[in-house]
Amino acid sequence: MGSIRFRSHNRGTGSTSKGGKFFLILFGLIWTAFSCVFVVLGVKSTFSDIERSSWPKVPCEVEHFEVKSTRGLDPAFQPAIQYSYRWEGSEYKGTKIWQDKEGEDDYHDLAELIDQAHDRKLTECYINPENPAEAVIHPVNDTEWGGIVFAVFGGFFVLIGLGLLTMGIKSFSKKDKPLSSKKKGAGGKLLLIPFFGIFGLAGFAVLLFFVVPMWQKYFEAQSWEEKTATVVWSQVRTHRGDDNDTYSADIFYKYKHSGRLYKSNSVGLMGGGSSGRSGKQDKVNDHPRGKQITCFVNPDNPHDSLLEREMGWWAAFTLFPLPFIAVGVGGLLFGLKKKKKALSAAAKPRSTRSGTTTYRSKNRKEFSPRKKRIGWIFGALLIAAFWNGATSILLLQVIETWQKNDPNWFLTLFATPFVLVGIGMILHFFTAYWRVSMQPRFSRCSQPKSQWERAFS
Repeated sequence: MGSIRFRSHNRGTGSTSKGGKFFLILFGLIWTAFSCVFVVLGVKSTFSDIERSSWPKVPCEVEHFEVKSTRGLDPAFQPAIQYSYRWEGSEYKGTKIWQDKEGEDDYHDLAELIDQAHDRKLTECYINPENPAEAVIHPVNDTEWGGIVFAVFGGFFVLIGLGLLTMGIKSFSKKDKPLSSKKKGAGGKLLLIPFFGIFGLAGFAVLLFFVVPMWQKYFEAQSWEEKTATVVWSQVRTHRGDDNDTYSADIFYKYKHSGRLYKSNSVGLMGGGSSGRSGKQDKVNDHPRGKQITCFVNPDNPHDSLLEREMGWWAAFTLFPLPFIAVGVGGLLFGLKKKKKALSAAAKPRSTRSGTTTYRSKNRKEFSPRKKRIGWIFGALLIAAFWNGATSILLLQVIETWQKNDPNWFLTLFATPFVLVGIGMILHFFTAYWRVSMQPRFSRCSQPKSQWERAFS
């Protein structure tokens, strides 16, 4: 019967282990602190909206309403309104639709407000009881779910940070034991589940809320009605990004449907911009003010219109969430599989035999878990490369704002935890590589063969 003898060739692993534990706790603290910023901002926004929604609602009379759409405005389309209302016997004038927003860059986003003004349904406003001169038509700046979604998003990262902290603190309470008596725990595998789960959720969120609706709109637009439109103005809009700005052709036009005049600046199915100004400038030059053009109008919602209803090369962009889904689902399945193995191994009874003698033999075999660790190292390298490659785009935008002496603090705070995770992944890769290079070797020594065994072998 053979036995196993453990022979370690490295020294001083205790200090390295303590250093790793301290780093895990420090990293968990930083991660949790920055994640809490998003939770606080989301909760603050939600409570501000709830507070304004609780303001007294009184009747009001709109005296003037228009949407300013002069080229060069920022945002491009700004509603101007004036209404009167009474509070406690006094008459006041209001000029605000939202508390902290002036307008939109997409005319379509004002469609509901324009319809309400057209149908004379803007008949109520919310007033601040502590300052009756302050009033708004809509108490919520965007959507009432915006702050909640932001807080929940940050809450996921807070849970990961707390998990890292818990693992780091618990690691100090564990006493060092002989390597042969250590059990494989499920703690590390459990950490993989939320980590890859967020990757998968992000991919599915982009797929369900962006890609699928975009393709649905594409197929619906093929049956939209053709209408003659007139260009009001056109310009090349610059979108500030990293070292290279992006550009888009902003064409504002008007058209009639069922006897009513509508306006829009929706050009194609995909918004946003891309590099290369000359192509956008050519498109703007082809759409001068007053030119008659053809647009495609949604008969069910005439505010919905397009100048171009083909996807073009943007169709390739809809594949963007697939790598996130693949990494998230694959990593999640891997983590669950490892967790199951660790739990089943921990549940098995361990039998010991006394009186085992260790024999020295020329036939001993050397083995180590290096091959298994090398596979993990390559996996960690691929994940670190993917994460840091995606984060670098965001990081370049942050660096540009600082180079222009106009730092975007919100973007900086938003990018910081992602950058720290990327740095942690790189450090983890080098730490894992160093540990494999210093991996202790184990010797499997077999019992010397007897005279009869040597004779018949």
